[in-house]
Amino acid sequence: MKVLLLGASGFLGSNFLKNLKSNKYEFLCLSRSPPRLKRFKFKRCDLNNTSQFKKIVEKFKPNICLDLSWQGIPNYTKKNNLFNFSNKKKIYNILASYKCEKIISIGSCWEYGDLKKKVKENNDSKINLNNFAESKIKILNFLKKLNKTNNIKFIWGRLFFVYGPYAKKTSLLENLIFHYKVKKKFNLKNTTGCNDFIYVRDACNIIKDLTFKNLKSGIYNIGSGNCSSNLEFHNTFLKLLKLKYKLKFHPKKECLRSDNSKIYRNISYRINYNLTKGIKETLKVYNIIY
Repeated sequence: MKVLLLGASGFLGSNFLKNLKSNKYEFLCLSRSPPRLKRFKFKRCDLNNTSQFKKIVEKFKPNICLDLSWQGIPNYTKKNNLFNFSNKKKIYNILASYKCEKIISIGSCWEYGDLKKKVKENNDSKINLNNFAESKIKILNFLKKLNKTNNIKFIWGRLFFVYGPYAKKTSLLENLIFHYKVKKKFNLKNTTGCNDFIYVRDACNIIKDLTFKNLKSGIYNIGSGNCSSNLEFHNTFLKLLKLKYKLKFHPKKECLRSDNSKIYRNISYRINYNLTKGIKETLKVYNIIY
C-alpha cells in the first residue's frame, strides 16, 4: 500500500510523521522543505507546480493520499483561499486520473459557522461563514463529486483548535512560549473566548485511523469535545512553569465543540490529552521542562 503525504513539513505533517510507528505502508512525503524526520522518503515539491506533481503521482502511483497541506496559513484572505481551492482541484483531479483509491483532506470547525454548542458532522446550519470556511466547503463538495464520478473514497477531517509542538508562531501556545523565553509578560487580550482545544498528538492519532481504517466516505470531527477558555489555557501554562498567575473567574461559557460520537463509533482511539498534559508535553519537546 502506497501513501502520498502532502504538507509533510508543516505543523500537522511533522507531528503525524513523528508519531507514526508502523512502517507497514510505503510513504512518499511531499513539501517545499524537508520534513524533520529523515526516515521517510521525501521529494521537494511545490504543489502549485501541477506538472511536477503529475510526474510524481504517475511514477509513485499512490493508493492513498493524505493531504495535510494549506499554503499561506495564517493568511486567511480571500485571495489565498481561492489559490488553495484552485490548486486542490487540480491535484485531486490528477490523483483521480491515476486511480488513487482514497483521499483524506482536512477541513475546519469554522465550517459550522457561528454556533456555540456541541456539533455533529451532519449539522448544516452554516451561520456567518467566513471565506476560509466557504473555501473549505467548496473543496469538500469537489471531493464529493469525485466520489460519485470516479468512485474515489474521501475522508474529510473537520479539525478544531489544534495546539502542540511546531505550530505557527501566531498560535496562543507559541506566543506564550516566546514571551516566556524572552522574559516578557504576555498580555492575553481575549480572556473570555472559549475553544475546543485538541492536542496535536490526539489529532494525528485520529487522522492516522481515518487514513488506514476502512471507513465510509464522509465528514469526521477531530476535536477534544471539551470547551476551554483562553484564560484557562494561559493559566495552565503558567501553573506548569510554577509562575504566578491571577486566576479570574468567568461564568462557564458554551462554545463550538466536537461531538465525538461518530469518531468513537468508527475508530478505537480515544482522546488522551487534557490541557495540562498537552501543554506539558509541548514544553518537554522544547526542553523548557523535563
